[in-house]
Amino acid sequence: MLYNRINDSIDTKVIGRRFPQVERVIIPTQWDAPEFIESYLFKMAPSDVLLPTPVLYKSSKVTDLISSSTVGLSHSLLISNRLKKLLERNKLYGIQFFSVKVHHKEKEYSYWILHPYDFYYKQMDFEKSLIGYYQGLTPKNLVKRIIPKNDLEFENEIKAYDKNCASANYDAKNLQIGVLEFKESYSVDFFCIRVTLGGVGFFVSEKLKNEIENAGCTGMVFTSPNDVYP
Repeated sequence: MLYNRINDSIDTKVIGRRFPQVERVIIPTQWDAPEFIESYLFKMAPSDVLLPTPVLYKSSKVTDLISSSTVGLSHSLLISNRLKKLLERNKLYGIQFFSVKVHHKEKEYSYWILHPYDFYYKQMDFEKSLIGYYQGLTPKNLVKRIIPKNDLEFENEIKAYDKNCASANYDAKNLQIGVLEFKESYSVDFFCIRVTLGGVGFFVSEKLKNEIENAGCTGMVFTSPNDVYP
């Protein structure tokens, strides 16, 4: 397989008794403040952006990838120093790293927020992928299929979709990649793609997947691009 999707583990033997592992975050301002990272959704953030401080459940285990759905972390990954170093030895696209402290019981750990600001649609095979507007949140009721000619055309489609979602006359159809296929050519080792099954998808090359597994990193599960997990 050319690329694998990286997902948060839900195995309680690995992550502890609770999923997600983060119970809450401490934020230094209002969640919608312009200087807080939540205001930089899918955009490059400045180096002095304000960041959350994650607090884990007492029953959680401290893993290399920590699961969270809280404000400031909902579209990012929370990763250890070990995992960050592995990623940085490979070809990455469209991500930033921000240092944070993770609190667990009475201890504090150095972690990183992996923040996506750009998406590598160039790797997609648009002819083989199934992209379109669906009725509902599952890719079962396809209303209209689209076949973008290239990555720029797909980006413009997503921009138009975002604008529609923010409008008062919102058309409640969801733009989604029902089936995601990649080009056979190999380009980067880690990238993100929007409007996949489950939202933002984080993808790693087979090479990087093997490096992560060989290093014994914990807290993640690798699946094929179109598997629904969990």
